[in-house]
Amino acid sequence: IRGLSLWATQGLMPVVTVLLDISPAAGAARFTDAPDRLESAGDEFHERTRQAYLDMAAAEPERFVTVDAHGSIEEIAALVRAGVARRLAEIFPELAERLASGLGGETAPLNS
Repeated sequence: IRGLSLWATQGLMPVVTVLLDISPAAGAARFTDAPDRLESAGDEFHERTRQAYLDMAAAEPERFVTVDAHGSIEEIAALVRAGVARRLAEIFPELAERLASGLGGETAPLNS
């Protein structure tokens, strides 16, 4: 998976990667249309793929924000916002206060 990602992005690596972690069964239960070829690949394929992503996240904890995606859309979105804000504050400490204040409302322009 890592090799395919590097090939697809021509070697670019994001500063932050959000991994939405959900069990294959729970993910499949959310399908609203007929499953496509990858979605129909079966639980074993999906569990191996999930584990490969979890292994990448464990190997690069400074880059990944892993979010439990079993909750509601609102719960997941809040976890993503908080996790990305924390990670960016770690990377760019001078922005920590602005990121924290932005979680509840408007943020000041970054160039002010």
